[in-house]
Amino acid sequence: MFLCSANDFITIFVAPECFSLCSYLLSGYTKKDVRSNEATMKYLLMGGASSSILVHGLSWLYGSSGREIELQEIVNGLINAQMYNSPRISIALVFITVGIGFKLSPAPFHQWTPDVYEGVQFVREISTSLYISEMFGFFKSSWTCRREMLSPLGRRQNFYLFK
Repeated sequence: MFLCSANDFITIFVAPECFSLCSYLLSGYTKKDVRSNEATMKYLLMGGASSSILVHGLSWLYGSSGREIELQEIVNGLINAQMYNSPRISIALVFITVGIGFKLSPAPFHQWTPDVYEGVQFVREISTSLYISEMFGFFKSSWTCRREMLSPLGRRQNFYLFK
């Protein structure tokens, strides 16, 4: 949410880092599990690499725009200087897109995500608990439907209770 409402470079950099910090802590939750340690190291290295790519793109854009930090001022400066078709701006935007892409792991940048999620025990526990709760929900709903279908007076009794 902070990344969507960002108005300057600092917020664009700090918002994914705050999100990633919590994820680093959750992925390294179990210290003695080898798979969890491997997943945490992969996640930390990919996060560091993507942060450096993002900062590199932001610095290219900062230097090209006349040392402005706010996004509206950058756009106004690039339009006034007629640098919006410059290859520097294209390179900066590519670096920023790749940096944020590896942080958020959308479709072309998601190759590392399944490997990290496989090693994290916390994710395995949550997915197992969701699966079990869905099974119990299915059994509960099927039992309720079966009880109402077999009870000839079930609907009539409930109707009189709520009247």
